[in-house]
Order: sequence, then structure tokens, then C-alpha cells
Amino acid sequence: MNSLMFIPMPLPTLETRRLILRPMTLADAPIVVKWRNSPHVADMSATTRHHGLKIKEHLAWFSSTRKQRIDYIIEIKESTTPIGSVSLSFQPLNDGRWAGISGRYIGEPNQLGKGYAYEAAQAWMIFGFDTLQLDVIKATTRTDNLANVAINKKLGFEPTENIKNCKYFTDMSLTRSQWQNHSG
Repeated sequence: MNSLMFIPMPLPTLETRRLILRPMTLADAPIVVKWRNSPHVADMSATTRHHGLKIKEHLAWFSSTRKQRIDYIIEIKESTTPIGSVSLSFQPLNDGRWAGISGRYIGEPNQLGKGYAYEAAQAWMIFGFDTLQLDVIKATTRTDNLANVAINKKLGFEPTENIKNCKYFTDMSLTRSQWQNHSG
């Protein structure tokens, strides 16, 4: 059984006041690889921190992960300029559904500090809880990624236990009812 049976197809485009979030495609590979290799993204990543990502590696990964995750590109609405990415990886949780935020970043350094990551994250939570009807969304974040930890807290995420024997990452989670209470 496909673990993403509950995802609407085709995937919808999401809009906020300033942003468009659209499904990532293979054509986005060059910009995604550029972002993932940029120091401000790679330094906060568990996968590209110590080696550069190649387009061939990204394309193979992208093709092999469509059954368990979705990835979107964040664009500035006014110019349709791509600036970053948001992702969800899906896993069963007893009888419910949960997803982990597998990536959320602003890849363009000149777009940092403008509130785009938080604005995109709000739309992503609405999509996850209201459209996908997820029960829980989890986030694993580097402890030194203070901006990402702050965004998660502002969204209502609460810390869970740190990953076993790892001082570099922290786990946070948000249930649908916590989200509804927090955002309502």
C-alpha cells in the first residue's frame, strides 16, 4: 500500500500573502543542489554538511523518495523567484498519520531575515493538518540552528526528547489539536 494514499493528486499549489509554495519537480534540481551546497544551508544539514551534493545524487534521491515524502519550492509571489524549500516525510504512527519536516530552508542568502521561512511554515502546517489530515508533525533540528528552532516554537512545536546520545539535534513535535489551539 502506498503510504501517501491520502495526498491529493495532483498536489495543490499553496499561497500566502507574499509566497507561492508549489510541488518540486526534477527541473528544480539545479537550484535545489545550489541551495543545499550553500554554506548557510549545508552547515545546518545532516546530509550535505560534510560533502557537496551533486545533481546526479539529487535526481536519484528525488526519484526514489516520492512514495514517502513530498517537497515543495517556496517562491516569492510577486516575481515567482524560487527562494527555498519545505518538505514532509511520511510515517505511520500507530493508527494515525504523522510526517516529519525533512527540510525547510531559505536557500537564497539575500532573502534571509524577511520572515519568509515562518510564512511558508505556517502555510505548510495548514496544508499538513487541514488538507492532509496529519495527526502529528515532527521536526528534527540542529540545536545550533536557532532561527529554525525559534520558528518551530513560534508555530507551537514543543520539544520532545533529544535524539539518543546526540547533542547536535533536538526533536520537536506538534499535534493537530495543539496546532488548532495555537493557531485558532
